[in-house]
Amino acid sequence: MKKLRIAEFVTTLVAYPISESYPNPFAPVTIAAQIAEGLTKKGHSVTYFGPRGAVSKKFKVHAMDFGPLWKNETIGYSKLKKREKEMMRRVFDQRAIAEIFAEHKKKPFDIVHVNRLNRILPFSFIFPEVKIISTIHDPLNNLQERIFKEIHPKNQYCVSISNSQR
Repeated sequence: MKKLRIAEFVTTLVAYPISESYPNPFAPVTIAAQIAEGLTKKGHSVTYFGPRGAVSKKFKVHAMDFGPLWKNETIGYSKLKKREKEMMRRVFDQRAIAEIFAEHKKKPFDIVHVNRLNRILPFSFIFPEVKIISTIHDPLNNLQERIFKEIHPKNQYCVSISNSQR
């Protein structure tokens, strides 16, 4: 079996492990950590990218130079409206993905797994040599489906968590 070098990223909203003071459940981070741990046990080199404070003894962690968004008082994240929060998450997540590909340029990843398709899709065209996997959590709406069919890069793969995303 070929040992793979894998980058894993979920969000800049929270760090792994998720703080007990974070007010909402956030299963994707925990599941991604379990996947990273399992792949590491199988001999693959998995690097989990997350905001400052992300740590694990079971797999490699690359902590960003900024903390979890939900605690970021400099930008006043907790006081933002829902749409503003989503915009802020998109910007910070893409900043994190850019850091993944900066690391890729130093030592290439075989696979980059990013939790949100809309965050990673533009990078698929810039780095066609990298296999990129996205997890689809919700059914694609008509517009998302049309966009993905129109601009589906050959190195972009999707994994659905249930039949409703297929």
